[in-house]
Amino acid sequence: MMDKFILKLFISGDTNRSKRALQNVRKIIEGKEYIQLDVIDVLEDSEPAETYKVLATPTLIKFEPPPARRVVGDFRDTDKIINFLQL
Repeated sequence: MMDKFILKLFISGDTNRSKRALQNVRKIIEGKEYIQLDVIDVLEDSEPAETYKVLATPTLIKFEPPPARRVVGDFRDTDKIINFLQL
């Protein structure tokens, strides 16, 4: 059985950069039922960003399985993101 992956994507509003980041992350996790993606818009709810010390958006954080990892950007280079997050 595969570990459950928990990802949180922090975005800022309905900007082109936020949309592109979300689209790219969805492309990365497409068909992978073992990945849970939570999207947090820091303009609507800033508390999680403060809790996890998110200083820039978009930021993608992998919480589970350990180790936690984070990456900032629009996630265009999907292979690099997959390797970095150890998906």
